[in-house]
Amino acid sequence: MRTRCPEVIVYVVIILLAFVGSAHAANSSAIVDTILGKYQNAGQAWVGALKNAATSMFWILATISLSWTCISMAIKHAEMGEFFAELCRFVMFTGLFFWLLTNGPEFGNYVALESWRGRSRNRQFVLPR
Repeated sequence: MRTRCPEVIVYVVIILLAFVGSAHAANSSAIVDTILGKYQNAGQAWVGALKNAATSMFWILATISLSWTCISMAIKHAEMGEFFAELCRFVMFTGLFFWLLTNGPEFGNYVALESWRGRSRNRQFVLPR
């Protein structure tokens, strides 16, 4: 006669773990909010310094890129229409990336906070359809 003791033990352990997980899930939202609050407060201390350094580096590189573009167009003997089209394209792309640079910390904060809050509420990943 074969014993079913190991199978029964496995089933009992699985059921107990399921109940422990659901009981622990009620308190995990508060824990995650506390951790996110500490992360956000610590991150705000260095956002200003990094943002200023990144902004100055951005404008230095944008100036170098603009001067390189103007020099190469002067060497090619570009017409005024081509020059203004290139200048318009440069201003649009530079403006877009500057906007991303200035709003990047807020986007990062929002993504980090909402993803962790969503995980703590749902306790599972739901793939988009």
